[in-house]
Amino acid sequence: MNNKTISRSRAAAAALTILTVIFILSASVAVPLLWRGFFYLHVRLLHMTEYLPWTYEEICGAFNEMMDYCIFGGEFSTGVLRWSEEGMRHFADCRVLFRLDLILFAVSGAVLAAVFITVFFGIQKCGCRDTASTRGRKGVLGQCGRSPSDSEMHGQCDRNSSESGTTGQFSVLAFVLTTGPLDRGPFFWAGIIPSAVFIALGLIIWAAGFDRAFIVFHKLFFPGKDNWIFDPAADEIINVLPELFFLDCAVLIAVFILLWSVVFIAADMKLCRRLKG
Repeated sequence: MNNKTISRSRAAAAALTILTVIFILSASVAVPLLWRGFFYLHVRLLHMTEYLPWTYEEICGAFNEMMDYCIFGGEFSTGVLRWSEEGMRHFADCRVLFRLDLILFAVSGAVLAAVFITVFFGIQKCGCRDTASTRGRKGVLGQCGRSPSDSEMHGQCDRNSSESGTTGQFSVLAFVLTTGPLDRGPFFWAGIIPSAVFIALGLIIWAAGFDRAFIVFHKLFFPGKDNWIFDPAADEIINVLPELFFLDCAVLIAVFILLWSVVFIAADMKLCRRLKG
């Protein structure tokens, strides 16, 4: 592997880090978007039917119709609850963000799945060989040529094999997955970055208060608009969406970010051990 290829591999590792961060964030945000039972649980735990004039079925039905509009489109409705044109416009803005998140989740997830499938079959094909030319070398990269620290690392496992081109491509992918600062791969840093950012954000929110953070969030994602400030009499859906629900959604997202971060950090450490030996 020449210096030019190594430079491109490092750029690919950086791109893979960014892609994985996008997956972690979008997958975590998708949880409260798709898990409607999380809202149903709040309806019961907060005893909404005791202080609101609607039944459990009417409250959940209003929420479902609103979320159907935000995710699938169609005609806006909140069931038996009143709504205004301004309120509908805000949910139209939400629809753009929700769909963007789900698209990023699907695309990044598909790409990462393809990477992991390629690595799995590559290890089975290359890493399990035991020939005279590969015996004694550590890790898949060792069996596919030389260590990743050697700028002249070969891109073939067996020059006499008709599959040497495929094996060489896998050695490049293996190098991409094991190169990065502090000798860690892209999945490790993809796990560290979002978790560190959200821990910092959590401390800021704790210091500033959730009310202020909620306002800043809406000003950032809905610039120049104030239709996210609802009149409870005109847009009754806001009555079944208390602040505590939004706070719990933020906590749920943070929990899944941490979980996904742990998964990718662990995956990176295992891949590095298997690929580099």
